[in-house]
Amino acid sequence: MNSFLLSEYDFGLNQLFSERLVKHLILKSLSIIVVTPFICSSSVETVQSLIVAESPSPLDSIKEGFSRVFHFKSDRKLPFYMIVGPSVAYHLAHYILFSLTREALLYLNRKSQEDEEYLKQRRIRQRTAAKQAHLLTNDDFTILGESSQGIVDLTGDGERAAADAASTIANNDGLVSGTKDILNELKCSLYANIITDIVLYPLQTVMYRLFLQGTRTLIDNVDGRTAVIPLISNYDSASDCYASVLQYEGTSGLFKGFGALVLQYGVQAALIHLANYCLNKSF
Repeated sequence: MNSFLLSEYDFGLNQLFSERLVKHLILKSLSIIVVTPFICSSSVETVQSLIVAESPSPLDSIKEGFSRVFHFKSDRKLPFYMIVGPSVAYHLAHYILFSLTREALLYLNRKSQEDEEYLKQRRIRQRTAAKQAHLLTNDDFTILGESSQGIVDLTGDGERAAADAASTIANNDGLVSGTKDILNELKCSLYANIITDIVLYPLQTVMYRLFLQGTRTLIDNVDGRTAVIPLISNYDSASDCYASVLQYEGTSGLFKGFGALVLQYGVQAALIHLANYCLNKSF
């Protein structure tokens, strides 16, 4: 058993550091670099107060994204080369951690299903062996079943009906099994996303603060009487942003807005479990 686990582990390491995977991560990094300036401009439009914001056109984010690429540090707005690093680090870390967590959850789920199936087949074999031992003690091979009206002969047409019923049950079992596999994959993906977002949420907070710095963004003030408040910060880098948040806001500052994430995943989990409950009730 230990040698099997070691071989599985070695195979996983070989796959993890394979040339194909390295090329895939490089290509993914390049794509993140390309879209980062447009994520910046889109983030500004997302949080900008309607009181001071002009009517945005669909192409404003693209125009602002290109202008961000060629912006050099003459004000508080960080240049492109200082925000692309945290962006690539966050998205690559999210992809890798999500993929590893999802595969681990799927593996554990498959092992659990295999153990359940093994116990189920074992019980079936035991019942079959008991029935065969009972039949060998009879003088004939006629299978009798009791009903509310007496004894019913299940030979001949009864055997064909039983075979048809068994075929129908097998087809239904296949349909249910396929649907459950899809739901299990959805659940594993959901839980992997939850774990990944919780672990990387502080890095995401730092990344978006760097994106918004120096963009003259005004947001709605929902805590006070003033209509809007400016986002004023002067971070020099991602590490400076992280240290400043810990110093002035504490650890909770890195998790601002986390409640919305909990609500989002709470709704998704409820829908998946509702679908699973309806499936179990239907069959």
